[in-house]
Amino acid sequence: MIWVNGHRMPADAPHLSALDRGFTLADGVFETMRVYDGHAFRLDAHMRRLSDATSALGIPLPTDIGEVVRRAVVEASASGLREASVR
Repeated sequence: MIWVNGHRMPADAPHLSALDRGFTLADGVFETMRVYDGHAFRLDAHMRRLSDATSALGIPLPTDIGEVVRRAVVEASASGLREASVR
């Protein structure tokens, strides 16, 4: 159950929590990964840093983040680039 400004809302209704750190403090996290010949360099280290940073800030990391990164690397390679940066 979600309450926004004193009104009950469906959980899938658009809303922004007053406790959202991204809204109140503008927190954010990103990693820039180099891609060489279809492979992200030191991907495990990037994913670990991303997880550690989001955890420290209390930002939930999407459960499908590994798949999102994998698809970005595939797209970078499919575009014909031998080297790319994925953020």
